[in-house]
Amino acid sequence: PSRSFLSLLDGIEATSRPSRVTAVPLARPPTLDPQALEPDLPRSRELQPPPKTEPEATLPYFRIRLKQIGGPRTRILTLRARSASQAERLALEELEGICSDAAGWGVLHVSRLADH
Repeated sequence: PSRSFLSLLDGIEATSRPSRVTAVPLARPPTLDPQALEPDLPRSRELQPPPKTEPEATLPYFRIRLKQIGGPRTRILTLRARSASQAERLALEELEGICSDAAGWGVLHVSRLADH
């Protein structure tokens, strides 16, 4: 290597040597006053009813097949609904949120899926 290249490497080595290391003290957590904390309330020993399931969690699944009107594309949406007609309506609303040409799509088939 040339002298200029070796002097460049020497300069890099000189600047990359670690300098003096200083320790940084850790911050201590603040002390908490035990009188200021609220004590846990006693729990009832009576049996509680199981938590109610969300209404949507009990609805059946529907698979809706949509087709682009005048085009070759199809889409399949899976969602929960009370009935097939509600599933069809929800699928069309979902499609409006997904694409700008939602009016150019039609429902081909709605089927209820077996429980998951």
